[in-house]
Amino acid sequence: MSINVFEGARRITKLISVIWIVGWSIYAFNYNPYIDQYFRVDSPGSVPIRMDDPKNRCNEEDATEYLHSQYTKKGTAFDATLCFKPEIFEDGRKLIPIWGEYFIGVDQLAEWIVANKDKKGTPKFEAVTAAYKKATQEDNNNKKTKKWLLTHGAEEYSTEVRDYTKKVADIFKLSKADEEWIDGKVWSSRLEDIKEVAPMIMECLAFLWIFSWCVGWIVRGFAGIPSGHDSKPDDK
Repeated sequence: MSINVFEGARRITKLISVIWIVGWSIYAFNYNPYIDQYFRVDSPGSVPIRMDDPKNRCNEEDATEYLHSQYTKKGTAFDATLCFKPEIFEDGRKLIPIWGEYFIGVDQLAEWIVANKDKKGTPKFEAVTAAYKKATQEDNNNKKTKKWLLTHGAEEYSTEVRDYTKKVADIFKLSKADEEWIDGKVWSSRLEDIKEVAPMIMECLAFLWIFSWCVGWIVRGFAGIPSGHDSKPDDK
């Protein structure tokens, strides 16, 4: 009984192809994809807001913090990017606000100044002092009731901003709605990844079959076997 090397090679090629496709299929439908999610932080103390539109990303003028390899309670892996949005301040500069606080009336401003004399010279002390001077010029009705929102900003790459954004990132937690939204993105992310990987899988299969055909063609040439046959006509 003669051995048909060419038929054996074809079967091996088919077996490798089946294993390749089945293996990738099992992996594709069982692996946990990473969800890339962006959140915007508009002001100090504000809750990071999820940006659902895939086109929404951090702008060049935003300060950013990256949180890698995070997980929801259900085990969905995600990477979060916090985008800290700048504001235009009174002097016309566009800065990242790093703290903000409400004061009601001139009395509260005065109380803060008295209680924080040790902070004299700091940006916050200067801002409160300036607001107090403006408040004293208001009419009597506004002096007691007017709300003052005082904010301080710094350049995107300053130490102050880096310290502030890191602090926000360290205490960042997903809301229940955000967790549910990210958990719901698993299958759509898997399908997107499958679409990206599918061409590579087909290219590898095509290479395998082309390589197998080329080897068979070369071997047939050395052995004097006609193309499309597994043996010489006189060997039958």
